Amino acid sequence: MLCKINVKKSIQEIVENNNLEILKIDLCNDEESFARFYGEERDVFSCKVYTTLEDLDFEVDPFDMQKEVQGTVYCRDKDTKEPVWIESRGDEGGSWWEVNRVPEFYKGKEG
Repeated sequence: MLCKINVKKSIQEIVENNNLEILKIDLCNDEESFARFYGEERDVFSCKVYTTLEDLDFEVDPFDMQKEVQGTVYCRDKDTKEPVWIESRGDEGGSWWEVNRVPEFYKGKEG
């Protein structure tokens, strides 16, 4: 049996391990994601939006992670100050979170 995972702690772990600071949290559950995508009316009881770490202080079963938490956590590298974003990916490769950095070929290019 898989144990439940605290969403807040899982994000904090990724942030610490990658030397990041959180700038903005834009996460929601699948009902809210569906309402946003299709422009549907929101059900206040089933649509959930998470904008702070405290909002994310709950536990989910690994199988429900993709349904319960979708979206992006916007960060920056503490040393380089470069933008980094963490996306919810479900349980791919043993981690729910995918850390994305600006590719090298973009760096130093003039607009």
